[in-house]
Amino acid sequence: MMKMKFKSEATPLVQTFVILSLINFSNGYIECYKCPIEATKTQEYIDCPSFDRSPIFKVQCFTSTFCEKKITHLTITNGTTITRVVHRGCAPQNEQQHHLRDREWVIRDNIKRYIYEPGCSKGIDKNSPTGPATYCRCTTHYCNGVSPKDIVQSLHISLVAIFILYLL
Repeated sequence: MMKMKFKSEATPLVQTFVILSLINFSNGYIECYKCPIEATKTQEYIDCPSFDRSPIFKVQCFTSTFCEKKITHLTITNGTTITRVVHRGCAPQNEQQHHLRDREWVIRDNIKRYIYEPGCSKGIDKNSPTGPATYCRCTTHYCNGVSPKDIVQSLHISLVAIFILYLL
């Protein structure tokens, strides 16, 4: 009869993964990509087609627990559909409420945590030429910068990693 041996200690790879996961989510906020970038005195306006995941597009969302991406689809006369991301950023979840504290009215943020579910949904059709927009919302850091190609690559890497851990 063959006995299986199990290691009682976690491998360094697993330990590193756990530590990095805890550090990443200990901030208390989610980090997302944002575009377009509005013009300022030192920065010119940058539209979403220029998006390249560089640090200039990164924002911290203190009043949101979701990242959001808005996608429009325009079908032209020859039947070709043009898909374009027109917005990335923090999903709107904040409702400011007035509260009385020490005989003074103060504004407090109320984050509505459960108004969205992760995934994509169609928006309201406002009779625009592009039809209703698609809104994709997600709950991990910088998830609104992911394209379908990235998801397939990430899934492939995850499956390989699981297989390697299984072999250990």
